[in-house]
Amino acid sequence: MRAAGDSRGGSKQAMELLQLMENKSGLTPGVGHYCAAMNVCGKEGDWTTAVHIFQQVQLQGVRPHTSCWNALLDALGRAKQLDQMLATYREMLASGQSGVAEEIWREMRQRRMTPGVKSYGALVNCYAVAGEPEKAEAKLAEMRQSTTTAPDAIMYCSLMKAYFSNGRLDEAVLIIDRMRASGVQPTFDTWTTVINAIDAHGKVNTADDLYADALSSGTINPYRPWRSNVIRLASGKDKVMGR
Repeated sequence: MRAAGDSRGGSKQAMELLQLMENKSGLTPGVGHYCAAMNVCGKEGDWTTAVHIFQQVQLQGVRPHTSCWNALLDALGRAKQLDQMLATYREMLASGQSGVAEEIWREMRQRRMTPGVKSYGALVNCYAVAGEPEKAEAKLAEMRQSTTTAPDAIMYCSLMKAYFSNGRLDEAVLIIDRMRASGVQPTFDTWTTVINAIDAHGKVNTADDLYADALSSGTINPYRPWRSNVIRLASGKDKVMGR
């Protein structure tokens, strides 16, 4: 497969080899075979076939590893499909492929590019999905030392999710106090994330305490039935209902 990429029609030959393995030889292609085929497509500039092969891997229920993501990103980059490359990168982060994200981060540093809040947030979110709070904490500490960026509520919320993914509920709840100590106020999304997660783990009393805290901060407004009545009367719905 790798040799086929040196001549025209290499991606087509690679696909034929995969189909031959699947249909005639009785063998099931492994992740390595798919990655090799995608590398051929990338060298030839055939990004559409590379995307098709990647989708085939996913349809078979196989979780693409770092080599597959690298091959797909490389194929899209060579073909200058930047929008789809960025969309693929976001999908990769959401899947928890922290290894690929770290490689891209190192390349940014080598090119002397200064990461912004969104770049830090994307990497921390990747660690959250992967359930790696220690790595997320290290990135947060690195961000604090930066003179150009500062952690925001989204960053802390991602860190909270990293602890929840790891089953460390108490440390996740403490993020609220850590935010306030850093001068960052918890947002509506922050409160709903922690309250729903704690409630899902059956810690009803803790969830109630958090909800009371959110109410006192003014971030979450309680349901007020009397306001709903005012809105209903003002809209004339009582007449429609014969009241």
